[in-house]
Amino acid sequence: MPVAQHDPAEWQRLSRQYRDYARFELTSHGSPIYAAICARLADDHPTGSLALNAEPGFRTPLILLAAVHHLLLSGLMHPLAAYYPSLAGVEARSIDDGLYPSFAGFIAARRAASPSISATMKNSSRASSCVRGATIGRDCCNRGDSTM
Repeated sequence: MPVAQHDPAEWQRLSRQYRDYARFELTSHGSPIYAAICARLADDHPTGSLALNAEPGFRTPLILLAAVHHLLLSGLMHPLAAYYPSLAGVEARSIDDGLYPSFAGFIAARRAASPSISATMKNSSRASSCVRGATIGRDCCNRGDSTM
């Protein structure tokens, strides 16, 4: 499936956000998994730009991360799930060189099979509420949503 065309300025903004999330927000206050993924998304236009398909106001790194996590939580089987403690528990894989290829592979497989990631970003109230919460400085766990 071809990558949608987006305004280059929007991609540059999002790419900077991926870098910022990787360096500051997620490494200091959030998820090391998301930090590692965002560091690579910043330079991966075909994968990272998928977040630009979200509704205006939600075109941030968190929407793509939340959509992927939501799809994995819904029961989609993929090797990427082995990295998430919320899915693999204490047996979760450590962050390694396989994390990002697994993440990008998950997205590529979903893009090829159906528009499920884009649909999740546009329609998932759970993903949207997590992004809204994180945007104003709260995370899902603080709101009692232990599934994200």
